[in-house]
Amino acid sequence: MSPVRLIVSMVAVFALVPELIAQQRMQEREEEFLTQKPLIGEPLPDVSVLNADGTPFRTADLKGHYTVLTFGCMTCPPSMWNIAGLEAVHRDYAPLGVRFYFIYKSLAHPELAGAYVQPFTTEERLMHASQARKQFGTQIPWIVDPIDNRLKHALGDRPNSQFLISPDGIVVRKRAWSNPQLVRKDLQELVGPTDRITREEDLNLNIQAPLPGGAARGVVPRLKRPQMMPVRIEPKIEDDGGQPFYAKLRAEADPALLKDGSGLLYLGFHLDPFHNAHWNNLTEPLTFIIEAAESVEFEKREFAAKKVDVASDSDPREFLIKVPSWPEDQPVRLIVTYYACTDDDVCHVIRQEYTLHLKRDTDGGGARGEGAGYWKPEEFTRQLMVGDKDKDGRLKKSELVGLVAPHFEKLDIDQDGFLTAEELMPVAQWLNHHHKPGTPSRLTEKSNR
Repeated sequence: MSPVRLIVSMVAVFALVPELIAQQRMQEREEEFLTQKPLIGEPLPDVSVLNADGTPFRTADLKGHYTVLTFGCMTCPPSMWNIAGLEAVHRDYAPLGVRFYFIYKSLAHPELAGAYVQPFTTEERLMHASQARKQFGTQIPWIVDPIDNRLKHALGDRPNSQFLISPDGIVVRKRAWSNPQLVRKDLQELVGPTDRITREEDLNLNIQAPLPGGAARGVVPRLKRPQMMPVRIEPKIEDDGGQPFYAKLRAEADPALLKDGSGLLYLGFHLDPFHNAHWNNLTEPLTFIIEAAESVEFEKREFAAKKVDVASDSDPREFLIKVPSWPEDQPVRLIVTYYACTDDDVCHVIRQEYTLHLKRDTDGGGARGEGAGYWKPEEFTRQLMVGDKDKDGRLKKSELVGLVAPHFEKLDIDQDGFLTAEELMPVAQWLNHHHKPGTPSRLTEKSNR
């Protein structure tokens, strides 16, 4: 090989390193999940959670019948993709005694699809589950993981994992991503075939759009932030409940800040669409102060949002802050003041407090890309194509990992048993569309045609 061709080849290899690492990490996480308890053949842990109406629900009571448990939320692409398929299997196997439950957990990608933000209380998460049932038109009931995420932690901490439980309460199947086709195959083997096979297109789900929010979005440009990870926050909840958190804090740190205590901190105040509030821009903008020990250094300790020319909007108020020094053992107190108006034209002066910890919040979910939830189609496709081990420019089903894997047959347009870059490109476009605030789900669009 000539020196020039060698250099070109080396450049190409190094350019793929991030995609190779991402692909490897995804596969490692999925393999690790299969080795975590509960293992196949072990009892389902006894965890107390909630029915959608707030009454107690114990996983230990799931006996006497086969049960399918699927984790999900309103901002998780696999949840959105697989609901219709699971509803079709439910329609065929519920009459045979199989029970199905969706488990509502912490948001996988807060700020996305519908601009939903992480709830602060179990009561707020119950509101999320109720909205999920209406928004997706599900007949499968929802159970709700309390705000401490106990069931998510007990079952492996994956965003869309799935478990099949035997009548004796034993885990007989588990997978990192829900897969309606494999659930049907499992039940055909364990319960027997059905007289009919309902297809997704046979369903007539009563779909609703996400909550609209209290005012227009897209007025204030979103802050472009680097890849960051959520850090732990503790909102101060008054004993009597206090005023609602019309705006909820989202805090993220870049890798340097988490590792060395020096880097960038993202603070975003996002209006919660469940309160249907908007900013009152005719008054003073949102302000906050930071209180911390002398060993904690921020570029400054008092901040104010920029004035906005329109009377009201629902865009987040965002800040990217330089932090020269933040020791991990030193929590930070944040006090925010803002004006929020509700749909009854009542405006509220809000003062609320948070405690921030420089520790990664493993339940915080992630926003990614250019703004929240943006995938560049070419990069997304290239990451998937890294799995092309035989380098023939196509992906076999065995080479595909992650949330796309259950949909291999649907994406294989020409039904040749392979996926090409052209067939994968629309996946990123679909993800981007549904991660715009306020966009309807794919099922909504289908039902309205």
